[in-house]
Amino acid sequence: MKKKKDETQVLLGHKHSWTDTAGHAHRVVFDEKALEKPKTTWLVLTVVTIVALAAGAVGVFTAPRHNDAVSAFHVADSGPTFSFKNTIKRAAETPCYSIAAGWNDEFFVADARGVSLYDAEGNKLDAWPNEPEETPTAVAFVSDENAATNGSLLVAYGDKVKSLRFSLDNVVPGEGESVIFTAQNGALGGLELILTIPGADIRGLASSSERLFVADFQSGRVWRYSWKKIESLKHEQKKEVAPDCVIGDSDVAAAYPGLKPAIKENFSISYLPGENELFVSNSGLFRVDAFNASAGTARADHSWSRSGEINEPFTGAANPIAVAASQEWLAVAETGKTSSSETDEKASPIRFFNLSGEPLGRLPYAGLERAEETVVIGIAVSPDSRRIYALNSNGDVDVWSSIP
Repeated sequence: MKKKKDETQVLLGHKHSWTDTAGHAHRVVFDEKALEKPKTTWLVLTVVTIVALAAGAVGVFTAPRHNDAVSAFHVADSGPTFSFKNTIKRAAETPCYSIAAGWNDEFFVADARGVSLYDAEGNKLDAWPNEPEETPTAVAFVSDENAATNGSLLVAYGDKVKSLRFSLDNVVPGEGESVIFTAQNGALGGLELILTIPGADIRGLASSSERLFVADFQSGRVWRYSWKKIESLKHEQKKEVAPDCVIGDSDVAAAYPGLKPAIKENFSISYLPGENELFVSNSGLFRVDAFNASAGTARADHSWSRSGEINEPFTGAANPIAVAASQEWLAVAETGKTSSSETDEKASPIRFFNLSGEPLGRLPYAGLERAEETVVIGIAVSPDSRRIYALNSNGDVDVWSSIP
């Protein structure tokens, strides 16, 4: 009895099989008679090769991605890019406490003598001295064109908040037919008391179109107030009103630990209109926390800490001391890191993150001239996100400009 031929044998001219990069098996069977003709053979081989390459390409682009192959957080390929512009030496001769971006290329610095207005070149444009025995503890500026409080400078003095309005008619020419607001020579009166919070130690201020946010280190919470209620106190001698929301309580059900600020001088907060979110530097837990400004609830997807899967978390003593929000990213300053002339890029005290906490890079500090070591105590981002201002403990203000 003649042994039956094994049809499973894989030979060129009978059967050809392979597995692509996605793990899919493929098989092509040739007509044995066609292989007796060379031209036909080469034609068949060419067709097979093309089919194999096409299948392989499809496998590469359609193969499933495995999350365990890469970290959940990564350094973005293209983050914000800035170049160092200049250092404004000793913007204040007395101890500095806070910084806020104004309109255009202007910013405010609060020091032991009062609040001063500068342009990005370092020219002092105006100043408002403190009242006797008062020391500013926080400063913010409202530049939201949709807000009724647009053009308001907010300054905290311990348990008090004062406001100074600037004219919206004071403008300078911009690009084309546009105009740009300026606070220079535009102050409407002086700083006036608008709110008192007995027993508070205010270390951070932020504002939305409808609400004022006050970071109180004494309670470790952010108090939210309605601008309408604050306005109703205008003719009242007692400037006190209950907050409409307390932000920062722990929530066991949501696994949120709560706000625990550890650095008295800096309980930094920043409001982002587009997202309607409030970002808070939660220094005691090495965290940056985000809250829905309307509900006052924590947003876990926009909060992060030094633990978890972040490749470049806050480490050591580098607590998030200050935070400033842009439309697409956050600038975060870390205490415990110097900003000396020897600071390299990896040791830069100011870093960028997207709204979900993914690191996007750092501000370039390498080569920055510095006569003494100092630390960043506050940061501010211009309304158009083209400038970043860093206030140092020695009174210097470093300025960066975006690279198109």
